[in-house]
Amino acid sequence: TVWISRSKEDNRAAALFERMVERIRAGAGPYGHFKELTVKESKVVSLFGNDKRHFIYRRGKDLLWIEVDYKLAEAFLEEALEKLK
Repeated sequence: TVWISRSKEDNRAAALFERMVERIRAGAGPYGHFKELTVKESKVVSLFGNDKRHFIYRRGKDLLWIEVDYKLAEAFLEEALEKLK
């Protein structure tokens, strides 16, 4: 599953990203194993929840949340970062 939100400005997308990350760190939702990664020069937040791996990252005005089966997660993330520009 890929969820994409587009803001009117980069700074609004950045603020939304930071709010989401802070709420998840504070315990919102069924997520755990929070990690911040750098993948292909992008800051990516990695989470586990609902038997899936989740990745959240921002590209300019776009905020992306990817949910993928655990076994496919690493390869999918690299491909998504390349193709979802």
